[in-house]
Amino acid sequence: MLIFAQMDFGAAGYGVLLLLIAWVVVLAISVGGIVLGTRLLGRSSWKLGWLLVLVSCFLPIFCYVAPPHLVRLAYGSYPLKSRPDNNKIEEGMSGDEVVAILGPPHERQSINGHENWYYWLDSFGMDSFCVTFGADGRVMYAY
Repeated sequence: MLIFAQMDFGAAGYGVLLLLIAWVVVLAISVGGIVLGTRLLGRSSWKLGWLLVLVSCFLPIFCYVAPPHLVRLAYGSYPLKSRPDNNKIEEGMSGDEVVAILGPPHERQSINGHENWYYWLDSFGMDSFCVTFGADGRVMYAY
């Protein structure tokens, strides 16, 4: 992986490492559940064995599919997946125009009379796109 070859590991690198560790734990639980479930199949508790095998098989799939949907349920829009083109959000646009293009923001912050709207690019909020509005409610810049 390229991220481990960089000199400065950085916060994003630690976030990726944390996600990799979480995936290893999920896969270990799934494999353990499948092994235990198959052992229970030959005994009197075969229903519990099948249930354990099915849940263990669907756990990694659920962990892969669920995060964007949970963000959608919590904030009203999916993560953007990639940064918008520079010409989509232009200086001087209103908040309604930004919402029409990107949807509602995932997070809002007011700092020194300016309002920042953050749009997450991933399901975990590790990378974001920010639109800054001036006191007049118009876009000053987006990054």
